[in-house]
Amino acid sequence: MQNNAVSWLKKFSRKKLLQDKDIVELLRYDNYSLWWFLEWLMEGGRFHFLNINSILQNPKQKNFQNKKDLYLKFGRIFARKILWYPFIPFNKITSGKKNVSFISTLNKKVYDNHKDEIVEDEVFLPLMNILQDRYKNIGIFLIDIPYKKELGLRSYYKGIKRGINFMPLEYFMGVKEGLRAYKRYVHYKKVWAGIKGSGNLDFLDKDLKRHIINNFDFFFSIFLFIILWEIEAYKSISNKYNINLLFSC
Repeated sequence: MQNNAVSWLKKFSRKKLLQDKDIVELLRYDNYSLWWFLEWLMEGGRFHFLNINSILQNPKQKNFQNKKDLYLKFGRIFARKILWYPFIPFNKITSGKKNVSFISTLNKKVYDNHKDEIVEDEVFLPLMNILQDRYKNIGIFLIDIPYKKELGLRSYYKGIKRGINFMPLEYFMGVKEGLRAYKRYVHYKKVWAGIKGSGNLDFLDKDLKRHIINNFDFFFSIFLFIILWEIEAYKSISNKYNINLLFSC
């Protein structure tokens, strides 16, 4: 069924939905498209809404939207900005040299060969150590993304013990990043409203259409604004600290 889901998404992405453009073109973001992210969410799992696998298996089931976690995430952005503000002067990251950045939660599940079990550990540390040993003229730091519902205190404590330059993403989710994100957000909301009002989704089965509209309504809600705000924050990080290499781990 997974292959069927992927096939369905690929076919859907080629449909002309508005102004003779497909959704990949309509969701153009700089040199990329936000469709890759929506496609991943649709295929990836029941994180915020029903995935396409589940919908294809049972189109008659009820719609699903995880609004509670969405609003908790939005609130946590401001909580983390307040919480981490006093630590800003302690950052050792400089903009005058080349930097390598890791994106991690510091709380990943990995297999420990010695214990023969799955444990929580910092999966990027071996690579970080190699870089520190070989290249003395580069800066290495971590962009922290909170794990599940935590505020990041445990991650920060674990990080400073290892001498890690620790930078929560929320540091860079400022007003100017928010305004740039909001401008884009309004544009994409209008795009989605145009698609819904055009009747160009009528090629879908009635139940399937109901789910797709429900899922897309969620994606084009405050959820998309948060994603765009985070993207703008990454762009600010890159511009300020001259990041030459970015790892996601």
